[in-house]
Amino acid sequence: MDMTFLIADSNRYELGELGYTDELDLEMNGDDSKNNDFELAVARSSDSLRHIGIEGYIYAPGTAYGGCIEESDAASNEKVIYYRGLNWLGFLCADVVEPPGGQDYRTFSGEANACIAEMVEHTLGGMFTVSTEDSGITIKSYQARYCTVLEALQKMLKTAGARLNIETVQEEGTFRIRLSAVPIQNLCEEVTYNEDNRINLRIQDMRWGINHLICLGRGELKDRLVVHLYLQPNGSVGRTQYYQGFRERKAIYDYSSAQSEEDLVEKGTERLLDICSYKNMEVTVEDVDLAIGDIVGGKDIATGVSLQKPIIKKILKLQKGSVSIEYRVEGEN
Repeated sequence: MDMTFLIADSNRYELGELGYTDELDLEMNGDDSKNNDFELAVARSSDSLRHIGIEGYIYAPGTAYGGCIEESDAASNEKVIYYRGLNWLGFLCADVVEPPGGQDYRTFSGEANACIAEMVEHTLGGMFTVSTEDSGITIKSYQARYCTVLEALQKMLKTAGARLNIETVQEEGTFRIRLSAVPIQNLCEEVTYNEDNRINLRIQDMRWGINHLICLGRGELKDRLVVHLYLQPNGSVGRTQYYQGFRERKAIYDYSSAQSEEDLVEKGTERLLDICSYKNMEVTVEDVDLAIGDIVGGKDIATGVSLQKPIIKKILKLQKGSVSIEYRVEGEN
């Protein structure tokens, strides 16, 4: 895949391009608890070295790929210098949505782009801008409190069948990151990955995970709050047991600081989804750039295992001027 990465100074003014020998590894995660960063390896002999510095930027115009250089790692006996920092999603993970004083939640409603603008209006010194176009997407009422901006944006848009779109836009020698709301695309018919296509596919099907979680909250002995959560065949979590006998797998989750049963159920559900059975799909593709949140399908012909799931992770690699992107989809139970 052809893609040009530019170098900019701390004021976001363009200085040049990454060189042919420069190597970039950039990871984007829809889950704000995961890595959203990059590592750039630059040979001491590279022409790029005179432009790259701490608090500078790298980015690919017209794409979601870019970040700020916040760390350098150089050893005198090595021929390569490493630069690291947050990508654009990482910046959204580094800010928090707080409720207004005296209120339990911060509430968003109305046209989706206007809601995004309201959420990021004070974020990162104006580096992020939001499309002023009417998205045609309406947020009915979304409440958030003390969560990252990325988490709030994604959950808010998902309630309206939408996802976050990120585009690095050039403006008179500098750049800004433009955010907008777009409908989630189901690309299963257009982009179905299998062994018949010239695309690398890996599907993992793991069935020995936990499916019954015993959640322990406040209290002591017989007075302790206990909640049983069960994995369902469709991958959801409920209070009714499905897997029994030989197929039942139990575990304990100790959360003694739970404020209520609702809090215990919420955290227990997150824990169970982390340790349950799953199907994962990894895809490496060179001719298509897909977005986090869009839905794709895949099938391994030999095993018959198939998936239709949203993309939750992207790993971009730049080596010798060539870009490849690996995708990870949401696990299926």
